[in-house]
Formats: sequence, structure tokens, C-alpha cells
Amino acid sequence: MSKPRASTSTASKRTATRVKNMQVTGQGQGGTGDRTAFSSVPSYNQNPETFTNPLERWRQYVIMYTTSWEARKIVNIPIDDALRKPFTLKGISEESANHLKRRFDRLQLIPILKRSLKLERLLGGCLTFMGLESDKDEPSKRYVPKSEKAKLRFINSIPVSRISRMHWDTNPLSENYMRPDSFFINNVEVHISRCLLWDGDPLFDPNDFALTQYRANLAGFGPSVLGCLWDDVVMACGTRQAAYQLIQINGAIIAAIQDLQDISGAAPGQKNLAKIQQMVNQLSAFRAAIVDGDKVQISQHSASFGSVPELLITYLQVLSAASDIPATRFLGQAPGGLNATGDSDLENYYNVIDAMQTEHITPQLIRLIDVIGYAELPTWDQERDKLEIEWPPLWNETATEQADRAGKTIDYVLKLVEAALMGDDKAIEEINSRGILSVKLDVDDLALLQAARDEADKLAADQVDAQAEIEKLTNMSLGFNREALLVSAAGADPQKIDMNAFREGWKAEQEHRASVAQDAEPNDDLQLTRIVLDHLAEDKEYYQKLSKIENALTLDPHADPTDNQIAAGNYRKHHIRLHGLDIAIENPKGSIRRGRDPKTLKIWESTLPAHYGYVKRTTGADGDHVDVYVGEYDESQLVFVVNQVDCETGIFDEHKVILGCRDVHEARNLYLSGFSDGMAHRRLGTMYQLSMDEFKSWLANGDTTKPYGG
Repeated sequence: MSKPRASTSTASKRTATRVKNMQVTGQGQGGTGDRTAFSSVPSYNQNPETFTNPLERWRQYVIMYTTSWEARKIVNIPIDDALRKPFTLKGISEESANHLKRRFDRLQLIPILKRSLKLERLLGGCLTFMGLESDKDEPSKRYVPKSEKAKLRFINSIPVSRISRMHWDTNPLSENYMRPDSFFINNVEVHISRCLLWDGDPLFDPNDFALTQYRANLAGFGPSVLGCLWDDVVMACGTRQAAYQLIQINGAIIAAIQDLQDISGAAPGQKNLAKIQQMVNQLSAFRAAIVDGDKVQISQHSASFGSVPELLITYLQVLSAASDIPATRFLGQAPGGLNATGDSDLENYYNVIDAMQTEHITPQLIRLIDVIGYAELPTWDQERDKLEIEWPPLWNETATEQADRAGKTIDYVLKLVEAALMGDDKAIEEINSRGILSVKLDVDDLALLQAARDEADKLAADQVDAQAEIEKLTNMSLGFNREALLVSAAGADPQKIDMNAFREGWKAEQEHRASVAQDAEPNDDLQLTRIVLDHLAEDKEYYQKLSKIENALTLDPHADPTDNQIAAGNYRKHHIRLHGLDIAIENPKGSIRRGRDPKTLKIWESTLPAHYGYVKRTTGADGDHVDVYVGEYDESQLVFVVNQVDCETGIFDEHKVILGCRDVHEARNLYLSGFSDGMAHRRLGTMYQLSMDEFKSWLANGDTTKPYGG
């Protein structure tokens, strides 16, 4: 018995095939670039990192670097920041350091170093080849700088596209595993000792095809930084392009015409439609259409851009975060969407750059310096182990942050001294080494510093104004007993002096100094007051030092003094101590010194090239103190004495002493730059170089009113 046949409808149901919805293929959802269309990592997409042909992969990276500012910034910014400021060579003699710097300039080290590091980021690796001056130069042999001592002639950046193959250790159980031995550059074998290696930090053995079949790199280098960022760069660029297209098609004109089909069928109607079309095109800058409708109605339709700007900036923020470059550095502004873009992120970024400098660049630089040092510096055997490469900080504190850090450092040091955990000498050494003050301290200054801190704490606790307290202490020093003691020190008998007249003389002296440009003939009591004032100088200087240290020894310019104050010499000054000399700074470096020419009565002014003041408790040729410039090098023990002459008569005028310079050329240039009238060379008489001890002996025992050496 045969089975009954299925009905036609049932058979049709069994043979029907399900048809998927129509979908446009491309780079969108479900397209070849859509990774979500696969259940795992795709076996192929348009990211060059999956290309089996390394030349095509590198070519695509170069094209993106050339055409995309995002890619260019991702590659360039960290390298430009790392080499933005020049490094310094520490631990070696100044002569050796200067020789190396000159060689760096001739070799164009920094530009070639930048190019090599950018090639490493862009293509995954690079070699910096060192060319030597040798009649029998064999690049394939190991070069030992210490024994062979061949002079370095040039350096070149070699991209990975020029490196065809190499010898390297592929045995995972070997001590040299993944370390190269030699390369082939344009089919010429080159030993690794002749190159600085920038290998892109490969994570896997590039010959391990089980893990790196799509990134196989027979040159042994690592991946490009653009590899994992390729899709993000494409999406950022594509989003901007889509936004541009949206703007281009934004706005459309629709003209609705009744019986459009009938009108278009006649010749007059065609002419009318052409006129309407022309009119519509003139009205619309973008798109226009004519449709069948009631009568003639023209309407405009516009697209809304809504969240397009936020979408654009968000893609760039994601790209910035993915490339480990803060948005404030990548975009040049602080975006509002992501919170990882503040000052702390910039600081962390620069810390990463600092690590790149010390751990990645410095070892290669030392190899290059060894090649130069052993061949050109006779003392390099002794200096080599002392060499340190110091990179300047990239993250700069604000003035407020610097002041806060300096204050905290001084407080910590003083607490250690107070707890007997640190001696005075070590405390001074610690403060000076950190460079937090504008002057160098000595042990005596530490005692003043501690006293100032104690006094400041006490004043803060009592809520008493510090300056008022200092004035009170100064006034207390003028008490009767103190006055009698000082009168005796001045050579007079306190019992025979009218102390009320003395006090009146003190008051008159104060007023006299504040308002009179030239000294008047003093009476006996006034003259005695001046003598006593000289003995009061030591005590008053103590309070001045308290005030000086209280404001952290800054040398900010004070308000300009009046002519009367300049003549009387009672305007506010800074005070420093250098090599045992007490120096009053009238004009800090960079401030403007003004005066009036006694002959022409014209006011002159000059910007000070260094701190300018005088050595206290000295008398110069002009009857005032011995004038002094203080240069930048506090540690210098050299002193330069200039016998300044009148620029018109050539007759000796006064001394100008120059401290803080390393040689006579620096001192001469400092002196000449201190005048603004172009007559400095005519004022420069003779200049003498002294040691610090010789200078102090001259101040104590020499005739400072006459030309030195005359």
C-alpha cells in the first residue's frame, strides 16, 4: 500500500527557503570591517597589523601618518616632549662635557635621535647606524670602543624597510633569547655593536608563528603604535567626514506643483517647469526637488545636528585616552566630557616621558658616548663610570607650588635639627643642594632661620603682626641702659651726656635721613647719635635678617625709592651672606636702577644683569660702601675688582667688585652690560682677579679709597 502523497501546499512549505532581509554591505554593521559580526577575533580586517606582507603593512602606516593629523600626533608628541629640553652630562669634567656637546652638534644627534624614535613608534623599530673613520671598516665585525678607538664620523637612522633579515637567538632556553647579533641593511651585514637598537619592545618571539602569524616580522622588531589604534583613528576621521557630508546635504527645497504630469507633457509646460526649476535652484544652495502636489508650494526642510559636535569630540577623547596622551596635550584644550584630562594626568604623562628618557634613551646614548669618549678623550677611562645623563624636568611647578614646597622643605629640615636627628652642617647642605633659596646659607644663617621660625610661630599664635613686633623689639633696644652702654662704646661718658638730648638727636637723625638729600652740619649730640647708630647696626641687622628669612629670602624688587631716600640711603634693601661677606642688595637681577645725572640732570635707567648692592661695613672711593655685582655662580671663589674711571676725563672714579663669575670674560661681560648709555667700555679701567681671601684682606687692610693695584 503506497503512502499518500503530500498535498501541494505541504510540499511547498517543505521546499520553501527563508530569505534574509536585504542589507547593504560595506564598512558598517555586518560589513567586512564590523568585528561584532564574528564570534571571535576576526581572521582578517583592514587593520594593517593583520597583513602578512610587512612592506604593505608599513606602507599603510606611513600613508596614515602622512594624511592624518591624529596619527601624526600619536607618533610625534611623546618623542617631541622627551627631547624638548637638552640633557646635561654630569659627573665628568667640564672640558669633556663641552667636547661631547660639540660632537653632538656636528653629528646632528638630536634631529637623528628624534627621527629614529619616531620611526620606532611608526613602524615598530629602527636602527641608528654609527659610521666610523677607518681605512678597513668592517661593519659585520664586533666593535669594541675601549680597544679599537675609531673616531665616529656620522650617524644615520635606518628604518625597518631597509633591514631585510638578521641573525638572532631563537632558542627559548638560551641566555641571549630574542637578542640580536647582527642585521642585514641593504644586504650588508652589520653587527649590533655598530648600531643603537630601537626595537619597539616586542612582546613575543617574532618568529613564533603560533602567536604572531599576522604580525610576523623577520627583522625581529615590535608592533607599530598605530596598530591597536588603527580602528579608532579611522572612526574619528570617518565621523568627521560623515558630519561634513551631513552639512553638505543639510537643507532641501521641495516644490509641489498640481498636475505636474499633465504640465510636463506639453511644450509650454516644459518651459514653465524649467523656469520653476531655475528658481528653485537659485533658492537652494544644496538640494532641490519638484514633486506632484496641490498647486505650487515651495517648502524648505533642514536636518538637525543635535549631538554631532559632542560625538566628534568624544571620538577624539577616546583616541587621546587610547594613545596615553592627555587630551590637554593631544587636543590643545581641556575637554568637558572625560574626567581623565586634568593637571594630574599631565603630570603622570610627563612622568611616563621621564621614564622613557631614563630607561629607553639613556642606555643607548651612553653607548654612543663611549664610542666618542674612548676615541677622543684621553681621560675617558677614569671618567666613564662617573658619567650621569640628567634630563630636565618636563613638569614645571607654578610659583605658588614652588614656594609651598620650599617652605615645607625648610620646615622639615628644621624639625630634624630640633629633634637632634640632623646637624647644622647637614641641614645647611640639604637646603643649599635643593636650590630652594636664592642665596647660599651658612651655619650662622641656620640659627637665624630657626629663630625666625620660632618667632613667626609665636607671633602667629598670639595673632600679632610680625613687622610691628620687630619694630617694638628695635625700639626696646634704645632703652636707657642700652643707650648708656652704646654711649660708652662711642668714647663718651654717659654721666656727662644729656640723654634727653641724645634721644632728641636720635629722632632728628631719623627725620634727617628720611628727608634731606645732603648732610647738614650736625651738632655734637647729633654727631654722637650717628656714632651710636653705627654700633647699633649689628643689632638692627639681626632684625633685618629675621625679616629677610621670614619672606623666604626672595629677591623681588621693592618699590622704587624717592630721591630723598636714595640720598639718605634709608630705603628698603635685601640682605644676603656670601662667603662670609654681608651684602646689601639694592637692586635684584632684572630690576631697573634709576638715577639722575649730576651734570645734565637727566634721569637714566638701566636693567640690572645681576644682583647689585654693596658690601656692608666698608668704605669705597666715593665715601659710600664698596659696590658689588653678584653673579649666578655662588660657589665661585674668584673676585674681580674694576677700577672704574670717569668716561670723559679718564680719572679714577670708584671700585666695582664682581662676585659669582667663573672667569674674567664672564665678569667683563657682566660689568659692560650694567650700563645703558653705551659708555661702559670708556668707564672700564683696569680689572684685577683676586681670590676671596685676598679680597677680604684688601677690604680689611687695604686702602679702598684709591685704585686697586695703583
